[in-house]
Amino acid sequence: MIMMYGTDLCPDCVAAKKALEENGIEYKYLNITDSLGSMKQFLKLRDTKDAFQDVRGSGTSIGIPALITSPTEITLDWEGYIRSQK
Repeated sequence: MIMMYGTDLCPDCVAAKKALEENGIEYKYLNITDSLGSMKQFLKLRDTKDAFQDVRGSGTSIGIPALITSPTEITLDWEGYIRSQK
């Protein structure tokens, strides 16, 4: 099962959740705006993992939705991930 970081305030996150469900992909959703702990956990990943290199400091994205597909793999390309699972 994968983990998805996102927020219901983000249209891409809502679309990603819907697409994961429609494609029968099991996931655990962590809403980063539910608690300070969830936000801190996400920010630690965003600030330290290479998958977020392009969004750090860009000012145009914070890197959600983010899919944790394995202990060492993170992708921001949820559409590509879904295609790869078909």
